[in-house]
Amino acid sequence: MTTYIRPPTVIEQQLPGEEMVILDLDTEEYFGLNEVGARVWAGIMEGQTLEEIARAIVSDFDVTEEELTGDAGIFVQELLRRGLLEIEQ
Repeated sequence: MTTYIRPPTVIEQQLPGEEMVILDLDTEEYFGLNEVGARVWAGIMEGQTLEEIARAIVSDFDVTEEELTGDAGIFVQELLRRGLLEIEQ
């Protein structure tokens, strides 16, 4: 099981409603997350696997668990690429 961690220079802020903003203090760039992205991020921060996250939120959206897991995987790869997540060693 792969576990992800937030680098110490990355912070997040929940916005009113279901959206969230992630700020990279090194680059001073921020990234907006919609409801699904915010819930995936929260699950990752709680140490859940992508499968666990998808299982927990799939009933709230018109998508299969497999599709949600795949999309969450793509999202995580983008977060890794941008340095917003790291793989815990």
